[in-house]
Amino acid sequence: KNTGLVIFLSLLCLLLAGSSVWFYLQSRPAPAPVIPVKDTLAKVTPGQQRLVQALTGLTKDTLQLSDSVFKEAIVIRSPLIIRRDTLYIKAVGNITIKADSGYVGQAFTLAAGCKKVTIENVHFDGFKTAITASDNALWLKSVQFANCITPVQLLFTPPQQRPVSGHLPGVAFKADTVILKPHKK
Repeated sequence: KNTGLVIFLSLLCLLLAGSSVWFYLQSRPAPAPVIPVKDTLAKVTPGQQRLVQALTGLTKDTLQLSDSVFKEAIVIRSPLIIRRDTLYIKAVGNITIKADSGYVGQAFTLAAGCKKVTIENVHFDGFKTAITASDNALWLKSVQFANCITPVQLLFTPPQQRPVSGHLPGVAFKADTVILKPHKK
């Protein structure tokens, strides 16, 4: 007599437990599908690619940027790392190096081995930090910075595991008082 009732109640409990698990799984929201985001900052712009090719193909220490070649602003999406001992970048005409709307890095980063890098007549626009340099290797001539929070960041690298004494020299930059040609956008 009791065995039939025990079997019936056991099956009823299993059915109730199974339906509870099924309703629990059905009420959980489905995970959102993963949609790959296109990384637009990973690709360099055509202007940046031309500038990189000009820097890597340079056989002498002078790079002349002309507005006949760079007709539009050179939009930067990744920093250009300069590892040359000596480099002179001279712009002829209106050359603007501009940060991409989502880019927060530098335009130029001078490696620690650079001894003298001179930039002349270039206009930097929209960078958090336009140029990062170390060991007083950077020389600027008629360079303009617009919408740059920190135009130039100088880095000091002390020798490892050795005591250091001294001070950092004052900045030797000054604003030009005479502008020969106003920069056109």
